[in-house]
Amino acid sequence: SVNSTSTPNAGPAIFDVTHLPVLPQANQPATVYAKMDDPDGIALALLRYRLDPATTQNTVVMSYRGAGIYSAEIPAQAANTMAAFTIHSYDSAGVSTAFPADGKECLIRWGEGSPAGTLGAYRLWMTQATQNTWSGRMKNSNTPLDVTMVYNNYRVIYNAAAQYSGSPWHTGG
Repeated sequence: SVNSTSTPNAGPAIFDVTHLPVLPQANQPATVYAKMDDPDGIALALLRYRLDPATTQNTVVMSYRGAGIYSAEIPAQAANTMAAFTIHSYDSAGVSTAFPADGKECLIRWGEGSPAGTLGAYRLWMTQATQNTWSGRMKNSNTPLDVTMVYNNYRVIYNAAAQYSGSPWHTGG
């Protein structure tokens, strides 16, 4: 039988979201890619982005690239600029879905270098609002905060949950 979360028409599925280049250099555009699928077809796909910490949203229509892949470009930015983006997709019946689904944002930062050597480089990107929350809360808070994690220059994990500490034995006095 139908459960309590059943819906007659769910919005499009949005998955395999990434951006390239993973580490855009200053004054280089970044292209956001996503796969989308819906039995009713995709009528419209939008990329909404803002330059953190500003709240003004820019909207770009995503182009269909074939095989369910859509893309849109965020224009070139200066070094140390952070863009926060979401993707919104609508099926032919007008039902929409957002990625991330929970009101969080995916992040891109311009001008990050790659360290020399063979050790992996891990980056945690966070918005200014998240950084303010991070630095202003209790040291032992176990509440995860929204970040984007980047491994080296090729793997991006949006909406990774970061915690400050969570244990009084690790924070000192």
